[in-house]
Amino acid sequence: MKFRKTMLIGALVACAAVPAFAQDAGSMKNDAPAKSAWRPDANGARDTAAGFAISTAMVVNDVATRCAALDANLAASASAARDGWWARNQLMVEAANGYVRYLQALYQVKRGEDAAKSFYAGVFQDLRAQGDATVDGLFKDAKDEHATCERLVAAYTSGSMDLAATADQYQVLVAMDRDLKAYRGVQ
Repeated sequence: MKFRKTMLIGALVACAAVPAFAQDAGSMKNDAPAKSAWRPDANGARDTAAGFAISTAMVVNDVATRCAALDANLAASASAARDGWWARNQLMVEAANGYVRYLQALYQVKRGEDAAKSFYAGVFQDLRAQGDATVDGLFKDAKDEHATCERLVAAYTSGSMDLAATADQYQVLVAMDRDLKAYRGVQ
């Protein structure tokens, strides 16, 4: 299970190219001839939701790693909280990742492979910075890092930090997942 999560995060890291590209992807969507097949919408709301899901997944993993370094008991509970979070949220993180891959493909068709790789790397860099800033913020004023970890582990365990807890973003992720499955012919 740990290997699969590590591989998924590796894939997300490799594919994360999200916020601030709705204009590019959206304009590509409209460049197709009128007879082309339907394609899912690419827009700012979806960019934001995908970025939210992917950066949240990064934060969950980073918090678990940071807390696990404090002591063995906290390591066990942090790992269990991370595993539980992933069990509940993996489908939506994968949908976000699929959306990013979709946009990268649109970008490649419009601007070429090198531009798509650059686009991809730039978005990942932004998401990684966003995730790092979030983790830093969670621990910034922590006088007792152990207590902060216990509080975060409890929040991840209870589900209050799940993607579904942010209803507006979650609804966009659900619609994105549905559209991507329809686009791929999987229903």
